[in-house]
Amino acid sequence: ALLLRFLMLDNKPIHFDESINMWFVKKIWEQGYFTYDPTNYHGPLFFYLVHFFQLFTGFDFLSTRIVASVFSFLTLVLLWFGPKDQRTPLRWAAVLLLFSPAMGFYGRSGIHESSFVFFQVLTILSMHFFVARDFKKFWWYFSAGLFGMMALKETFVIWILALLPTIAI
Repeated sequence: ALLLRFLMLDNKPIHFDESINMWFVKKIWEQGYFTYDPTNYHGPLFFYLVHFFQLFTGFDFLSTRIVASVFSFLTLVLLWFGPKDQRTPLRWAAVLLLFSPAMGFYGRSGIHESSFVFFQVLTILSMHFFVARDFKKFWWYFSAGLFGMMALKETFVIWILALLPTIAI
């Protein structure tokens, strides 16, 4: 998982979304804070994380890819070490995500998607703890997942609305 997510991160040209994300991070360096724009549909979390990693990597596009790769890897870890009574299906999900071409591409691109998937998985796992009546874990997973999605992209509302019918079933 580490090799597939981190090996040769700089071995492809930078694409448009990565360059726009770098522009937002550059603004944090210049202004000292993220200026929220509701027409952008992106919250500050990803940009601040990239900003933090740039303290170690310098100002380059590789920092955006490192953040995405970290979240992509953490999603696999979260699934692999999920609730004990659900380990087999969750581990299959982790293996499929590990070798998924889409997750391999987006999980290594300096964009918000892999971090958004991580917080979605946290929220989905919270439902397991709700059913198991482990409310302490439920609230931690649910809160972390929901607030993480909210701090990344305003489109979390669409995801929540899509989740509501599944909860009703």
